[in-house]
Amino acid sequence: MNNNLWEYPKIQCPDNCRYDMYTHKEERLKKGLISIEELKDEWIEYKRLHGISETTILKYESDWRCHLEGTAIVRKPISQLKKHDLDDWAHKLIRDNNMTRTDYINVSTLIRQKRYGIATLF
Repeated sequence: MNNNLWEYPKIQCPDNCRYDMYTHKEERLKKGLISIEELKDEWIEYKRLHGISETTILKYESDWRCHLEGTAIVRKPISQLKKHDLDDWAHKLIRDNNMTRTDYINVSTLIRQKRYGIATLF
């Protein structure tokens, strides 16, 4: 029995319950369990650090909000995306928004990127 009323019982946390969120994210990325949505902020920061103008960053963020945010394509884990998913998404995006080639390229930049996008999986 605990004689000190102010002393809380010590709870042991196993080592495996402690993890670094960044390492966890990297592990999920390697396994393809991470979604494009989860990479968006990191990708924007990467672009900002590599000299992309703030105007271009604002355009990326605007395109994200208008065409990508909350859509199934960016929420689905990267490992589960198939070529036909991307093809269907691209054609529907172009048709529904009457996009020019340039519009589509701007909107799809994140998905097509080699470092953070999914282009290397296909």
